[in-house]
Amino acid sequence: MPSLRFQLLGKDPFHDGAFAHGMERLSVGLEVYRTCSWAFGSKLFEVLDPPGGLLERDGEIPSQKFTRFHLESLQSTAVEDGSDWIVLIIQFIIVHICSWWGRRYIWEPLAKSCMRRPTPRNVQKFSAIATANLFHSLSAIFAWRMLYDRDWLWERAKWSIVVDEVEPDVKFFYLLYAARYISDAISLLFEITKEDSWAFAVHHIASVGLVLGSAASGYVRIGCVFMFFLDWVDIVLTAAKLLKYSSKKRNDIFQILADRLFELFAVSFIITRNGVLNYVAYVCLVDFENAPILKTQVVVLVMLMTYWLVLILKHAIHQLFGDGSIDDLRESDDEEEDEEVENVDKKRR
Repeated sequence: MPSLRFQLLGKDPFHDGAFAHGMERLSVGLEVYRTCSWAFGSKLFEVLDPPGGLLERDGEIPSQKFTRFHLESLQSTAVEDGSDWIVLIIQFIIVHICSWWGRRYIWEPLAKSCMRRPTPRNVQKFSAIATANLFHSLSAIFAWRMLYDRDWLWERAKWSIVVDEVEPDVKFFYLLYAARYISDAISLLFEITKEDSWAFAVHHIASVGLVLGSAASGYVRIGCVFMFFLDWVDIVLTAAKLLKYSSKKRNDIFQILADRLFELFAVSFIITRNGVLNYVAYVCLVDFENAPILKTQVVVLVMLMTYWLVLILKHAIHQLFGDGSIDDLRESDDEEEDEEVENVDKKRR
């Protein structure tokens, strides 16, 4: 029997087809997830699985070679419309659970065992940085496996071509990239506030908008260019921070390695985030037509990278005129606060 509420409203989703339509769309979304995830896994591990190997046995690989993005409104009557939102939600749930499970049961215990001052603030920062390092590393590997052999990746003239269909593995990686930044944006609400937390929030939101907007508008190739060329440098930065937190005293092996990685990061950041990104942004502004929102998001990213470049220059000045070791200036206030607390404890003893 329909509920009294639906009877009074004159609607019954169980009988007017709304519920059945929603379940059919969910079924389509799950099938899209299965097809694209299998294609993603096949592409990712084909280097380990030769032709005719396990991934190609018994005809288990879906025969679909190309697919479209379906990021339409869920109010659309077509069953396949909006099905990618289901894929994105599934990916977000998986990424977010892995992120916080890893922090709680892997990175925080590791931080308490290897840090010189395993205060709650430092442990939380260590776990967040370790999670970021893992996700950036996986993202870089995924980008290399999914995109490096695409001929259009290396030709500027093909970046602005609007494409209606993409390979299922590229589609899965594309949505997974957006899901990661959605998870990162939500995680910021539960992390320690830093000087540039606002910049990270804007960056994550702009990145999600860029990915989903380019997918919906057909400018998938320029989105892939961003993913391929710009994620690598964050691996170096997060690795340097982890070594810094693992340092027991100044000028030990961890601090020395951290200093060298910070130097490598500074050079890599200028080349990729202030060189390559500015060039890609120029291409977007010049070659792309009827994409004002996409262009705006790209400009926002360029402005953020310029802001972070200023912070990097502060790092360089700090090293040249300081004690020769590089600290993360965005966390300097926290470090000084921890040191003050430690000094007070020593005086009390």
